[in-house]
Amino acid sequence: MIVPRNPRWLWLKTTVEIVLAFLLLVLSLPVIFLAGLIVKLTSPGSALYWQTRVGLRGREFRLCKIRTM
Repeated sequence: MIVPRNPRWLWLKTTVEIVLAFLLLVLSLPVIFLAGLIVKLTSPGSALYWQTRVGLRGREFRLCKIRTM
């Protein structure tokens, strides 16, 4: 797919992606909360854990995950 380099197109594309990401996050929050609650109630310790990973160009970033096992 060829994407035009028009600044207006890039602004629109970025805006749509951010809005969709926010909406999907809001819609998935109840499921994420429920999973965390179930993990917390059924096992000792925190329901979440932080992990360091290596990303693009070797940059490290921290990732938060639900402890499921």
